Amino acid sequence: MEGLRSFQTSSWARLQLFGAVLSGISDSLLFPLQTLARSLLLFFSVTGPLHAADHCVILQYHHISSETPASTSVTPALFKAHLDYLNETDFTLLSLESVVTHILEKKPLPQRCAAITFDDAYRSIYEAAYPLLRRYDYPATVFVSTRGIDKKFGALMTWDQMRELSDHQIDFANHSASHSHLIRHQADESSKKWRERVVSDLREAESRLLEEVGRPTRLFAYPYGEFTPELLEIISQLGLIGFGQQSGPAWFGSNPLVISRFNMSTRYADLAQFRMKVNTHPLPVVEKSSKSPLVSEDNNPPGLTVKLTPGRFDPQQIACFASGEGKIPISIRTETSSGLISLTLKPSRPLRPGRSRYNCTAPHQQKKAYFWFSHLWIKPKADGSWYSESL
Repeated sequence: MEGLRSFQTSSWARLQLFGAVLSGISDSLLFPLQTLARSLLLFFSVTGPLHAADHCVILQYHHISSETPASTSVTPALFKAHLDYLNETDFTLLSLESVVTHILEKKPLPQRCAAITFDDAYRSIYEAAYPLLRRYDYPATVFVSTRGIDKKFGALMTWDQMRELSDHQIDFANHSASHSHLIRHQADESSKKWRERVVSDLREAESRLLEEVGRPTRLFAYPYGEFTPELLEIISQLGLIGFGQQSGPAWFGSNPLVISRFNMSTRYADLAQFRMKVNTHPLPVVEKSSKSPLVSEDNNPPGLTVKLTPGRFDPQQIACFASGEGKIPISIRTETSSGLISLTLKPSRPLRPGRSRYNCTAPHQQKKAYFWFSHLWIKPKADGSWYSESL
């Protein structure tokens, strides 16, 4: 399935052979064809293989149901509409492992590229999503918190169902054993004890997946999309590839410890929004002033400066938005020495307790598409205690 709808490097090789054959023919009737072939060869000697891209959009779903909370759900009808659009517009659907390999090795990706992921292994994936995925022969990856499966929670798939899906292009990956807020320390827990607990949690999930599904995995999705530099260090030491819930395409410049995904839930997933997001390009951020998403009381609202490489966008058309605030003021300048674009975000309202994001976009100069970048913030309550998931 992978690559069937895109011209890959083989197209370039065939074109070279075609040109070589025509070059040996002297018949004047073939002169127009010779000219065309040579022109195409000259073009590709500059631009490279057809449909080469440096990014791929990763979609994140939870429930595929009309009876579950809208904040984490897409209806079966809307999910089908998403797949119909991908099929009708000739997207290439890759497995998540394939996307990771291309990004780490900087191998060109299809021009229209997407990958489908699900968090939490809900039963609706088996009942509603899986039949639709099979119809189009699309791969997907399900991130599993294994203790819920072991405890046979009714809302989740069973190991038997997961083994069935694993025979049909559905991969299963690590979402921790506990699905707890891994960044949080328990009462009176030292940093050492916290680290030991988190490592044990992740290894337990990895072990259970291998025992039940029979395939090792290096892919890991952070529960609730939460991470800190300390947690990233653990993920790195365990040799895992991390996926967050901050939005934007995955690209050659992605941090492999916290790769972006677009959240697909009712509020953010109608067909118009889906079309826009699945066609986005990465806003090429190469440096950020913030190393941690945690927000303290004395640094609220948090400022952020990012540096970007120039691209097919006008820096003066970049717009940034904060959760709960809307559009926020920014300043832009181009550094003389490096040529990088320096973008500073200056929000005016403090962030509320919970998870927030700064999202920045810019219209593509040559087609109807947007460049996109997202940064996660995590704000505890004023007294230092943690928010509940209702926030």
